Amino acid sequence: LRAGLGGADSTTVSTASPTSRSMTRRTSTAAPAVATPAYFVTLNTESTPLVTKAGAPFEVFNLGMGRSWDGFKTKFEFLLPFLENRRESDLIAFMDGADVFWGGCDMEQFFRSYHEIVNRSKAPIVISAEIACGEQKCWKVPQVPSWADEMSHQ
Repeated sequence: LRAGLGGADSTTVSTASPTSRSMTRRTSTAAPAVATPAYFVTLNTESTPLVTKAGAPFEVFNLGMGRSWDGFKTKFEFLLPFLENRRESDLIAFMDGADVFWGGCDMEQFFRSYHEIVNRSKAPIVISAEIACGEQKCWKVPQVPSWADEMSHQ
């Protein structure tokens, strides 16, 4: 998931426990001023998530610490109860726990890019992918839309 607000935008993030709301207030010339709940969530049953170790500028909710891993279905089994306590308008950035770190953009850019992807794709759910295809039948992967390719070079 890549997203954001930028330029003259400002973002303030305050977070609490995984059961309470985490609020990101954004103000932008590109979008109306609104309070947008944002949650950065992962599932790592073995250790602290890499994104946390690498100094992410936000709180990461690790839904797996101290719990048992039972295959990839575990991600959904732990994520679904977390999602039940959220509003449909909440932004959830679910990321891998062991091999993902924050790429360096500020929160404004994150939200601006997310909203640009949603506006261009007409899809409220954004899923990122690996740069290299190596775990599945790569010839079945659809072509990247030209607008997405253009965004990746900005």
